[in-house]
Amino acid sequence: KDNGLDVQAGFFTTKIGTTFSKVAWTPTLSFLYYWGSGDTNATDGKNGTYDILFPLNHAYWGIIDNLSGQNLNDIGLQATVKPHAKFTGLAAMHWFNRTTTADTVYNVAGGPVATKAALAGNGNNIGQELDLIGTYNYNPNFDVQAGYSWFWYGSALSGIPATAKGDATQFYIQTSLRY
Repeated sequence: KDNGLDVQAGFFTTKIGTTFSKVAWTPTLSFLYYWGSGDTNATDGKNGTYDILFPLNHAYWGIIDNLSGQNLNDIGLQATVKPHAKFTGLAAMHWFNRTTTADTVYNVAGGPVATKAALAGNGNNIGQELDLIGTYNYNPNFDVQAGYSWFWYGSALSGIPATAKGDATQFYIQTSLRY
């Protein structure tokens, strides 16, 4: 039970890909799919919204961390190349939609972005995200990574004055030291 409601929720995810090991740069192409249930009826005594419990959002739904896996459909394509033994490049594209228009869109912390009433009639399209990442492995214990992400908001959010905003972008540089 969740706040007195029976929970009938779930998720499904898969990643299918292939590596072309006999081709220059050893490219890997992958298809990603994620489905997290949403609540189709707020008055039926059941909670159909999947709760991800412990989010690690950017590992699954884009580096920019805009969304949670609740009421979410994510179709993604990913390509990875290795032009040098120490450098790996990655490009990923995600297409995000709501599982059901009867439920809201959830942010990275699992909270609603807007009320269900505010989203009514706005459609399923949450947006699209492009991620570009380059990682240089200096040695087995140290690497440097730079990334750029761009999120285009879709009709589900762009028509609401409280949430209407321009595209989201992010650039980062990070280092990892393993010991």
